[in-house]
Amino acid sequence: MPVSDPFSAAVTEVLRQYAPDIKGSRVIVALSGGADSVALCHFLTVHAQKLGITVEAAHLNHGLRGAESDAEEVFVRSFCERLELPLVCGRLSPDGHPSEAWLRKKRYEFLWSAAKEGFLATAHTMTDSCETLLLHVARGTRLGGLRGIPARSGRLIRPLIGLQRTQVEAYCAENGLEYVNDSSNAQDVYARNRLRHAAMPAMRSVNPAAERAMASMMQEMRDLHAYLDTQADALFACAQRNEECQEWDAAVLSAAPDVVLRHALNRLLSPYGDSSAARIALATECIRSGGAVEWCAGVRLCCRNGTVKLSFSKGESVLVRSFSTAAKPGVYHCAPDTTVEIVCKVWEESLSGCDKKENNEKKSKIHKKDLNNQLDYAKITEMLSSESGGENAVPVLRFRQPGDRYRPARGCGDKSLKKWLNEIGCPPALRGRLPLIAVGNRVLWLAGSGAAEGFLPDGVSHTVWEVSWQTEDVEEVE
Repeated sequence: MPVSDPFSAAVTEVLRQYAPDIKGSRVIVALSGGADSVALCHFLTVHAQKLGITVEAAHLNHGLRGAESDAEEVFVRSFCERLELPLVCGRLSPDGHPSEAWLRKKRYEFLWSAAKEGFLATAHTMTDSCETLLLHVARGTRLGGLRGIPARSGRLIRPLIGLQRTQVEAYCAENGLEYVNDSSNAQDVYARNRLRHAAMPAMRSVNPAAERAMASMMQEMRDLHAYLDTQADALFACAQRNEECQEWDAAVLSAAPDVVLRHALNRLLSPYGDSSAARIALATECIRSGGAVEWCAGVRLCCRNGTVKLSFSKGESVLVRSFSTAAKPGVYHCAPDTTVEIVCKVWEESLSGCDKKENNEKKSKIHKKDLNNQLDYAKITEMLSSESGGENAVPVLRFRQPGDRYRPARGCGDKSLKKWLNEIGCPPALRGRLPLIAVGNRVLWLAGSGAAEGFLPDGVSHTVWEVSWQTEDVEEVE
């Protein structure tokens, strides 16, 4: 069975650079049946032992093209049977003509449900990333939208991101792999298809190596964006006046280069609403000349008497990210860019003798590695039953609210969540975007900081919740 060396080298390099922790993990491939996903699924399966991974596949029948969609599912099932690859299938029954955004949301809900605690691998290529770049440019974007599709976002990896679509199709031909063609890709109903059929060929006519050139530019944009992130954080830290409030020295902010100040304001304000270039320009002028900007309902940026303040007229609960739900095992899309997963696990089984010793040693290793994201479920239920009104209280997954308190598992004592985020230097733009699990205003788990003191598993724990989270750029289009 021949293997394309450039193909193998490109995939291996992406995994080496962006997913060095993948060894020993379960990897779920999003398998549509098209050339890209078939090639990715085949490569990872053939090289699973070498890579030290376990490969499975997941296919979602979107139910949009009737018999064609069903035929694709049949093809995928047959393909996985030949590879002896475990497969999870799902099906949608959409009403009318669902939007691309709705379909994407449902697709990733299904894929993350299939992936559970493992990695999710999608078959996005360099060509897809170039098309995404053009989409962002056409629609209007800030610097973040010029970075294309990243190779990795949390547990989501894209091993083919260093390959052009033509290289993927060549891999399929060399290995005798059949695949299906989605007829909707030939239609110009969707914006991406119009770019694929017209703009991308035009780019190649100007420069046959246009995709490589665009990929190089996107890497520079990623590097520049990361650098500006550090500059923005340093600027806010230097200008901070009151660690309990979001207040900064206007003179310090005004002295910053325009590009740094605009980037910092975008990070600060984008979680609360539209942060277009025109609105960021208004915020910049507000800081340099004084005045106020009503950013969205209840959120106001004000500069008076040399102090810049971000205020919330109705409290921080006015945040756009008002997601709140009872916490229990499952996958939650808390915001367009934030996903949380809660997995219930047995911490220690009732074993005896050597088996118990071996199990305890194994649990100890897991304990040291993952303790920060583990919650002892028994301790939560004990707290609920012992406190007044506990029978009606439930753990809630949400974002921060006024009055939240957190006791870090480091002997730091109980303190307001606002003070804790200041102490650890959490960037202001990120503070309203950190998911947490709480009972009332008592935070039990905070993304990035872990379980609160008193809720960590110990030697007598049995059932734990393992909590993981990831954020992605809202601007990313796939």
